[in-house]
Amino acid sequence: MLEGGCFCGAVRYRLESVFDCIYCHCSECRKASGGPVAVSVVGRRAAFAITSGEPRRFRRRHGYHHFCGDCGSPLFYLADEGDYVSIALGSFDAPAEIVPLAHQFWPERLPWLALGDDLPKFPGNTLSHPDSRRRPLA
Repeated sequence: MLEGGCFCGAVRYRLESVFDCIYCHCSECRKASGGPVAVSVVGRRAAFAITSGEPRRFRRRHGYHHFCGDCGSPLFYLADEGDYVSIALGSFDAPAEIVPLAHQFWPERLPWLALGDDLPKFPGNTLSHPDSRRRPLA
């Protein structure tokens, strides 16, 4: 069981299990996260629950971005379709326990961002199954 929440503590959540974890280089995720790249932890909607507080949301192109209405922390994204939730890695209480497995929207990355990894790089949001990309922790 993984737990997390916003910076001020007004919104808390839990995730029973991680399906995937990815770097996203699309312009929408950069804007929503405020960083040069977003790192999202992907879980099944049924395994995710808000445990306290009520996040605010705003409409994106294909779903809703959720954030804390008090401190503004980005929290998660729910697409209109599909069985998954994308949760901001930095909002977890123990983010070091979750390791990214791939890059999506690689062609949209900022040209000055240097990431020294050998993770698979995908041109869009269609990725191989995470089981084919998992590596044992050192």
